[in-house]
Amino acid sequence: MKKHLLFIFIAAFILFCGKTVNCSAAMPKYNMNVHKKVTIRKNSKIKMMVPTGKKIKWKISNTKKASISKKGVFKAKRVGKVKVTAKTAKKRYVCYITIKKKINKAGMDNVYGKVNSVNDTDVTYTIYNKSDEWITLVLPQLECKVNGLWEPEKRKADAIPIGVAPHINIMPKSSYKGKFSFFMYEMGNKEYRVRFDKVSAGPNLKRELPAQVCVLFNK
Repeated sequence: MKKHLLFIFIAAFILFCGKTVNCSAAMPKYNMNVHKKVTIRKNSKIKMMVPTGKKIKWKISNTKKASISKKGVFKAKRVGKVKVTAKTAKKRYVCYITIKKKINKAGMDNVYGKVNSVNDTDVTYTIYNKSDEWITLVLPQLECKVNGLWEPEKRKADAIPIGVAPHINIMPKSSYKGKFSFFMYEMGNKEYRVRFDKVSAGPNLKRELPAQVCVLFNK
């Protein structure tokens, strides 16, 4: 009898702890001044935020598909699209939220780079984000191929400025067009690439992609 009671107590304790962990998990937060389009899964919750304003009036376009609290907690009820509006004393913010049954997460198959043109001074490129998630690319690194292996371009690294912001944010189902500025005439006749050292995705950008995004080019 005591063994049975002990087993029931342990099972109940594990179940309670499991619920506690799930409830205390960080809710994804989206700043409406930056995030104009967001895609989330049905029955999920997110926290909508605005940069300024103590008194905020929240409004959604369809109360059957979603709800939003006075504190900006958005809950997805049904599949579809919902417009969220936040009004402060000085400004109005709008975010379009798409609710899906399943989220197409960012990965090596739907986040990639492509070179558009190369000349003696610049390399123009496009980075595509075909996923349903926001992504951030960080720390571009210039590399060249030596004996079939990619290595950092140390010989000219100090002399070749990389004309790109250290952080690039790309919305879901969107792309980013940019330009790298190099002194191409100082570079050897090799195969080069710019590799983003870190690519983050998902709610609050806390998940790193398994593969880095690269932009390949030749002189």
